[in-house]
Amino acid sequence: MKVAVVQTGARRNYAVPLLLHQYDCLSTLITDLAGNTGLGRFSNFAKHLPLISAPATRLSNRKVPHSILERTTTLDWSWLLANVRQAMSANTVGVPRDAMRYGSETFSRVARELTFGASTHLYSMLTEAGPILTECNDHGVVPVCEVYIALSADKIVDEERKRFADWEPREDPSAVARRIDCTRALISGRGMRFVCPSQFVVNDLVANWDVDPTCCRIVPYGVSPLLLQIPNRPKPGTILFLGTANLRKGIQYFVEASRLLTKRRMGLEFIVAGSVSKSVETKAHGSGVIFLGRLPRGEVSKLLSAVDIVVLPSVAEGSAESIFEAMAAEIPVITTFSSGSVVTNEIEGLVVPERNTAALADAIERLTTDRTLRQRMASAAINTARHYTWDQYGLQLVTALRTL
Repeated sequence: MKVAVVQTGARRNYAVPLLLHQYDCLSTLITDLAGNTGLGRFSNFAKHLPLISAPATRLSNRKVPHSILERTTTLDWSWLLANVRQAMSANTVGVPRDAMRYGSETFSRVARELTFGASTHLYSMLTEAGPILTECNDHGVVPVCEVYIALSADKIVDEERKRFADWEPREDPSAVARRIDCTRALISGRGMRFVCPSQFVVNDLVANWDVDPTCCRIVPYGVSPLLLQIPNRPKPGTILFLGTANLRKGIQYFVEASRLLTKRRMGLEFIVAGSVSKSVETKAHGSGVIFLGRLPRGEVSKLLSAVDIVVLPSVAEGSAESIFEAMAAEIPVITTFSSGSVVTNEIEGLVVPERNTAALADAIERLTTDRTLRQRMASAAINTARHYTWDQYGLQLVTALRTL
């Protein structure tokens, strides 16, 4: 088995191509920009220039692992020109950026040369491989999409934006419809296969996108073994929301639960570690929620060492990696089925119904007041996390691809 991987950015630090290489299954990695190859190498100089220092610094830190650098092709100029065309064209509004970007003539030519004839599988992060996904079967190549977030997330979030006006701006419905149509056309190709991080994603594909469940494999994400070494000395009553504070991840229900528990005089501390917009902060004003913003990795580890409970009441995910991190740090989790987590209700934490503030508040109260229960779930959480390292992910991914 030889797999060509198409992905933009350094998703999970190039975990998929790196793990496939370790199993001698990687034929090539096709990506946009990286800080240590091609046009991206100039970012090391550009990061010292005004106006572009921030994006240049981010790019310079995005490095393809040395072991797979020889198998990597970056489409620097194709990526740049496609983005310029998109910015200048009103007709591309609502079209998935990656599908349109890689619909370019240059990408299609290079991808065909590197994939067809040299690979048994084409592995695409969602629809990032663009139109060549639909050509795979004609060349004896198995097209595989990693559906890292539920494809119905756009619709789900739009409903939340209706319910919680002014928390986030609503997107043009016609743009959402065009993106859905484009995605449906790409994933409905003959012989398409899907790797999903959770049952929630599979259920969505089957129920809303007419996908045959036998074409899907569940491969839960992994966690760095280093996180298993974080000592957990929890400060009782410290409740952490870890991730971007947006409606998709359920920040609105976290804020409502904090208000409800404040009325109950629980004396809890509610903290959010992740990017947050001004509108969300404004809506949360007076709730007592503390927004720390996005923290460096070292600061997140330090925070996890003192947290009592992690809460993530998501309405649409693939599988929230912050939950894996919390479990590895020996922290029980309160979440929803839509988070796509590996938390089992009453074992590593509590799984509450989506959009149910009262149930969320009750779960938080229960875990913070019953210290024996909290400790039992904390121990179960770290024990479960030990079975979800990146090494395990790699083994399961290779097994899934062989069976597809």
